[in-house]
Amino acid sequence: MSMFSKKRRSNLLRKVVAPFVLSSIIFSCASQITNADTYTWKVKQNYTYSDDIKADSEFKVEDIKKGSFMYKSWDEWDKKDFVKCYICNKEFDLSNNIDVNQMKNHSHICDLELKYNDNKDDNCLTISGKGELNRIVFSDCRLKEKRTTLRKEVKKIIVGTEVKTVADFTFSVMYKLNSIDISHVSNLGSQLFGYCKGLRKVIFKEDVEIANFNGMFTNCVNLETVTLPKSVKNIKGGFDYMFFNCENLTKINNFPIVPKEFEKLMCTFKDCYSLPYMKIEIEEGGKLCLKDTFGGCTNLVSVDIDDKKISYVDTGCFINCLSFVKPERLTKLTYKNWNNRKVGNL
Repeated sequence: MSMFSKKRRSNLLRKVVAPFVLSSIIFSCASQITNADTYTWKVKQNYTYSDDIKADSEFKVEDIKKGSFMYKSWDEWDKKDFVKCYICNKEFDLSNNIDVNQMKNHSHICDLELKYNDNKDDNCLTISGKGELNRIVFSDCRLKEKRTTLRKEVKKIIVGTEVKTVADFTFSVMYKLNSIDISHVSNLGSQLFGYCKGLRKVIFKEDVEIANFNGMFTNCVNLETVTLPKSVKNIKGGFDYMFFNCENLTKINNFPIVPKEFEKLMCTFKDCYSLPYMKIEIEEGGKLCLKDTFGGCTNLVSVDIDDKKISYVDTGCFINCLSFVKPERLTKLTYKNWNNRKVGNL
């Protein structure tokens, strides 16, 4: 006997199928069950701000309409207004003309089909279609009467050849996800896999463009080996908290050369208990501050990094690195407390 009444089922279906329009947002998500174990969702998004703001007009905070996919906020620290995109969390500084112009052209558009096989051994999701893949795509994807969502159950994801962009946070908090193929995606956002506790394998595209690596694998506790693309273009952000608390991580292949514009590596490998060795290359002319970079890496034996390209090493950089020996080429390090592996100034 069904756990929902006919009236309740009808109301649930109406919520899923009915499209809604808010300001310049058009969102439609229809679900269809093809058989007992297979689901198909068709998702269309046309999130654009061009209807609200003319390209040549002066922008004002008051121009943001209620219900828009952008919202205004206040930076208490810098005492200024900024606008934030609800979908990708991108911020636009309203005191910066470049940011304002970028905001006017900011959009999220896609026409995707999601096919999910609800199999205990597989739980595979295949995504096809065109446009951008973002976290909002999964918002209405529910699994019949299980009272659960696709995000909580999917174990494997295959992204189709015509999906070229994946926005920030798209796969984050998919606890059961263990394998993902994004080998055709050319543009990747930040913090993509945060808290994917079951993640073991990621396949990247070569020459991929990554907005930044900040928090990309944060708390992926079962990740053991990562092979990053040999060539990464236009790294705009940073590497902060990239592998934070990846406690089973033992090897990182092709860690990118750190661009000279970057000033720090903060908590990049913190609490990677199983990581024994790391080599970091810095672009010529760069100077890095190492801030809590390797703290808690209890099995870390050595780090290969050129001390001529290091500006400062804080006291928490190698704290509790109990297996640690003096890093190769870091000849200027002075140890204030050897038992805790605390490192002072260069």
